[in-house]
Amino acid sequence: MKRLSFPVLLLVIVSAIAPRFTKAQTSPPGKNSLVFEVPMVSSNITIMTDGQIGRKEWEGAKKIVFPQNDSCYLLVKQSDEYIFLAIAAPYNMLSYVDLYFDFGENSILNLHSSSQIGERNLTDTSWNDLNPPGHWGNSKDWYANEMRFDRILAQQLLKEDSNYNRDQLQLRTTYRYDGFEYLFRKSRFNKANWKTRVLIRTTMPGYSNMAFPQYTDPKRSDNWATLIF
Repeated sequence: MKRLSFPVLLLVIVSAIAPRFTKAQTSPPGKNSLVFEVPMVSSNITIMTDGQIGRKEWEGAKKIVFPQNDSCYLLVKQSDEYIFLAIAAPYNMLSYVDLYFDFGENSILNLHSSSQIGERNLTDTSWNDLNPPGHWGNSKDWYANEMRFDRILAQQLLKEDSNYNRDQLQLRTTYRYDGFEYLFRKSRFNKANWKTRVLIRTTMPGYSNMAFPQYTDPKRSDNWATLIF
């Protein structure tokens, strides 16, 4: 059996999870914004941003369940110096996430988490999922885990069957994760109110993109959720 070259292997495995701002979910006009007070926890708390959303490390967090799927939810809490946030989703979704924040500064901050993390600033309503491009690797004063895959296992599976199902290949070779865990330093993210929109994205069959709040316009923050710190 012909051995796949390294570039071909990367194309097969990484293409579906490569960092990108793919077509956004559109939703009908929304209802009133949801408002959530973010609890304060001890400054001694630590979160390992590894995508393993452990019950103990997230004790004391506010939990906000997505109405579309109760296996998808947001966790958030704060200490004196940091804000901790997590987006959980079923592993089989192989989800990746776009966070949108409006801090009342006439722009929207978009943070992306997939096989890379990055951010971009959206200053008007002409933006789309490709423009302006994301600044990959830029995570000044924030961090989140990334999707990672087992390259050796992928090579082995493709060597055994060069026509291995792409979706199953992703599921077999992506290291398991519960979602994305974020750490924000308050020295930069120091606003009292965060208007927030979450978009969980997926390319896996049987699942679809999911926005929270559910019925919101990605370019208008007046009916987004509000996190109060």
